[in-house]
Amino acid sequence: GGGRAGEATTSGNRGGSSGGSTDTRWKSQQQQQQQQQQQRDDNVSSPVIDVEVDRELTEFDRRLYGNAASWRPGDVRRWLDAEDLAEWGGAFESQAVDGVTLLGLTTRDLEEELGIKSFPARKAITAAIERLRRLQ
Repeated sequence: GGGRAGEATTSGNRGGSSGGSTDTRWKSQQQQQQQQQQQRDDNVSSPVIDVEVDRELTEFDRRLYGNAASWRPGDVRRWLDAEDLAEWGGAFESQAVDGVTLLGLTTRDLEEELGIKSFPARKAITAAIERLRRLQ
């Protein structure tokens, strides 16, 4: 039994003595991962836009969102989720905001009727509604 413990200690010591090269490899891997992430970030934030793809996406959005006037309150909530505005879904649903109502909402309505007091939230919701109106 004692020999095995000694072996474990010896291999533990060997691992410890080569720790410098392990640290170097780990740092190298970290640097490589950071470079790869930077390349992905550069690709994502690239200002080059393929006009044809952009046109196709707009058509897709138009087909998907083009009939918002027919939406029920649950549809409005799903749209809010898709727009990263899910936290306000309850306010819209509690007032039974349907598509027709949504398309007619003003910034004042958001604050006074739906109780959305946060100015940045009202701006974000208003911008999303404007985008939706353009697809109608």
